[in-house]
Amino acid sequence: MLLLGEQRFWRQILDGERVPENLFGDDAPRPGLSLHIIGVGGAGCNTLLRLRRHLSSTVVMTALDTSQDSLASCGAGIHTCLLANKRFGGRGAGDDADGLALFLESEKSLPFEANPLGTDLIVLVGSLGGATGSATLPWLTQRLADTTDPTDDSTILLGFFIQPLAMESALAVDRSEQTLEYLSHDLNSYMVVLNDRLANTQPKGTFLEDAWYAADQTLVHLLDALSPKTTGTLEIDPGHILSFLRFGGQLHFGTGTGEGAKRVEESLEGAVKDGFLRPLRSPPHRALVWVDGPGITTEEHKTMVESVAARLSPAPDGLTGSVRLAQRQKNGKMTLSLLLSPEAIPGARLRGYQESYAS
Repeated sequence: MLLLGEQRFWRQILDGERVPENLFGDDAPRPGLSLHIIGVGGAGCNTLLRLRRHLSSTVVMTALDTSQDSLASCGAGIHTCLLANKRFGGRGAGDDADGLALFLESEKSLPFEANPLGTDLIVLVGSLGGATGSATLPWLTQRLADTTDPTDDSTILLGFFIQPLAMESALAVDRSEQTLEYLSHDLNSYMVVLNDRLANTQPKGTFLEDAWYAADQTLVHLLDALSPKTTGTLEIDPGHILSFLRFGGQLHFGTGTGEGAKRVEESLEGAVKDGFLRPLRSPPHRALVWVDGPGITTEEHKTMVESVAARLSPAPDGLTGSVRLAQRQKNGKMTLSLLLSPEAIPGARLRGYQESYAS
């Protein structure tokens, strides 16, 4: 079912009533979201450095690594924690993922102050092929789960990972697949940047650091939607995005721009392209869409919902895929953001999900 396609909604449209400016409804945005980003290993630390330029100072950032030099480069505003100092002496784990994993097994508590019960979203960032990332990320997700009340699912764990080039060592590639398989069972949602795809989507001669900066923008854009905007813009309630992430599994997230008569088609096409993210393992069942740009017409709204819905597959229990759409207004081109998830919410949850939008 299309959650915004109920007969009552479309009857209002067909009867000539104005399309609501905020298609999520009239609820005020949820204020004061608590975000914590944890970078693991050298790749995670570097990502935190790049993200710090774009995110609010209220976002908590923590870097974990076995290299003291890597942590020292993080600078102010990022909390740092040296891992396995007794084993590696702050010199880094090198390629000794097994040794680091064995050492971490004896570490029953987190080396930093974490408050999952008071945090809405924890984002884990790191490379799946490196020794520190592949050994630490599974341990970290388990420890975070241990500190959470099992009856309370308010905190969402989102992974944003880098997968090594296929031309790198077979060990790194195999290690990344094993780590991803483990993490996929412990995280609410995750996105994977494929270095092979990232290299192919950047202009020739692009420096590696600039390519990674382009990849970071995927996460920045998603987190930006969860942050307060300037006065006068129409807001998406961050709670709706969090609800989507709670049962997201592997995610596709893309943005596209368009203008003129074909702006809906152009922006949707750009958002659907896989780009440098790992393709979904199975067809999507759910979509969440939001639009920045001048107000859309009734016909554009209908086209957008139907076009997104056409890309969704029926859920295993017979329920059809679901679409949610929101709009903010600003001058300039239309920018469409699209989240796709292959995970179908069980019937009871889907009904509750739908009722929350009943008008």
